[in-house]
Amino acid sequence: MESGRTKSVAKGAVNEKSEHKTPLGISMSEKHKAQLREAFDLFDSEGTGRVKAPDVKVALCALGYDVSKEELSQLLKQVGGSIVGGVDFNEFYCVLLAKMAQRESRSEAIRAFKLIDVAEKGYISVDYLRPIADSLEMDLTDDELAEMVLFAHSSIAFGKNANDIKDPLTVSEEEFLKLMGRAHVY
Repeated sequence: MESGRTKSVAKGAVNEKSEHKTPLGISMSEKHKAQLREAFDLFDSEGTGRVKAPDVKVALCALGYDVSKEELSQLLKQVGGSIVGGVDFNEFYCVLLAKMAQRESRSEAIRAFKLIDVAEKGYISVDYLRPIADSLEMDLTDDELAEMVLFAHSSIAFGKNANDIKDPLTVSEEEFLKLMGRAHVY
């Protein structure tokens, strides 16, 4: 018995509905993977099986990811490529997946913030954390919850004056996202 994927005898035919999870847990249809291959082949104008770093940046920009030269260099190193040598298809694929995962993680962080901000006031306070801690059966005092909020400020406030923080016992969505970014949640 075959899996959920449909095989086709015709060369190059792809079942648009078949999906698989990538190593980073992102769902990608065979159609989208084939489109990434086509994009790679377009950028591999010399037919070397490698795409140059500036072309990887163009591909990322075309997909809505604006990256600095430093970020591009870091991404390429993470997947085994380099600014000088470029990337092969697998490395190209992994760079794009890494950026897609970052975007999904940021979306999840925004969603988490909105779930905590039950009053939709645009900030999280100790009052919002108390019911969550209780429902998770976490034995935390209000002082410990306040320390968590203050920690969020100290983690993001490098170079900030204490007067720059509007309310030290609340965390705005922007501050929450900065904290999640520093914690490498996205």
